[in-house]
Amino acid sequence: MGIYFWNAWSSTTNYIKNDVVTHNGETWIAVADNTNSEPSEANTADWSKLAAKGADGATGATGAAGATGATGSQGVQGPTGPTGSTGAAGATGATGASGATGTNGTNGATGATGPTGPTGSTGAAGATGATGTNGTNGATGATGSQGPTGPTGSTGVTGATGATGATGTNGTNGTNGAAATVSVGTTTTGAAGSSASVTNSGTSSAAVFNFTVPQGATGATGATGATGATGAANGLVVGSSSTTSLGASSTSQCYFIGVGSSVSTLSTCNITALTQVPMPVAGTVKAFYVSFPTPVGGHNDKLTFTVRKNGATTAATCFASSTTGTSCNVTGLSVAFSAGDLLDVQVQANGGSSPTVGTVTWGVQYQ
Repeated sequence: MGIYFWNAWSSTTNYIKNDVVTHNGETWIAVADNTNSEPSEANTADWSKLAAKGADGATGATGAAGATGATGSQGVQGPTGPTGSTGAAGATGATGASGATGTNGTNGATGATGPTGPTGSTGAAGATGATGTNGTNGATGATGSQGPTGPTGSTGVTGATGATGATGTNGTNGTNGAAATVSVGTTTTGAAGSSASVTNSGTSSAAVFNFTVPQGATGATGATGATGATGAANGLVVGSSSTTSLGASSTSQCYFIGVGSSVSTLSTCNITALTQVPMPVAGTVKAFYVSFPTPVGGHNDKLTFTVRKNGATTAATCFASSTTGTSCNVTGLSVAFSAGDLLDVQVQANGGSSPTVGTVTWGVQYQ
């Protein structure tokens, strides 16, 4: 079954196994068919995390506030003089030329408030002139009569419906094509705000999916905090086998899976090269995820998957919980890797198990 990218998770979309979505800044892959089942750390029955949310951007420093200028002292208010009586208004004289503005003198000290003088008498109001009479309105002209409405034309006759043609015969079914293979190519971080995409650099029968996942939006700038110690790396190493036949008819068999390749060896697990890939940075493995095909004969519970470090097995081990299970995972790990340490996945098939044929895909999350 191929991998399909849906962009942001929706509660109304019917997802099937291996569908990929983004949710709350993180990338998730469906491990079972589901609808309205929100991806989360606790929802391991339906979803598995492919990529964690990026860290918030660093907080910018707060600029210094400018100094406040000094406030000048306020002069005291002079005393209020008594209110004189209102004299008759004289004629308005001509406006003289504006003199030069003198310098402001210093404010004198505020004197005691004097008593309020008596209010002058109000002059008599002049008489209002008589209102002129309104002219008479002219007579309204008579309304003209409305012309008659013309008759509505008759509706034309509807034509007869033509007979339905005979149904053609069904074509013969085509032959089944060869089974397609799917593998993961590259995973690239896109620009913030861009759309997620999946391209096929392989063919229709041997697909190689290359993922572009947009970077999360930069968070709001908060207050500047103290600079902490440099943290460990946080990332995901993903690999897959070529088409592989897992299992043995009578004896135990061992396989090693890297990125796009696999090697099998009978009886013992002693190959230390070929499939190993170097860790790009130092980190601690926290989780291990594996997806594998439906078995022929139903014996996937006899397969054990283990992460190897420099050719030696680690505590990162998982296995299918049923004979027809197609995935397993283990979290809460603490397996330290240095930059350049070699990593691959060992598959141990117990004797007597029926073969499982297909592509094994694995992922290791580290911090």
